[in-house]
Amino acid sequence: MQKKGVESFEKVAQTTAHKAAQLILDAIEKRKKRLVIGLNGYALDWLTRLLPVAYTSIIEKQLNKTFDNPYKKQ
Repeated sequence: MQKKGVESFEKVAQTTAHKAAQLILDAIEKRKKRLVIGLNGYALDWLTRLLPVAYTSIIEKQLNKTFDNPYKKQ
């Protein structure tokens, strides 16, 4: 269940932890209000801006495909 999600994340995550940390520190120093990291981050950022109401159901459907929901009644 969780292992599948971790493996999926590792396949698509192209920003290393070191690079992400450096981007975060740079953003803090520059007092940026928003920081987007990686292609997935940009995709989610645009999705929330283009579809501010519908994006939650879109994300929920994608997460349900990837992870098992322990709260879902069978």
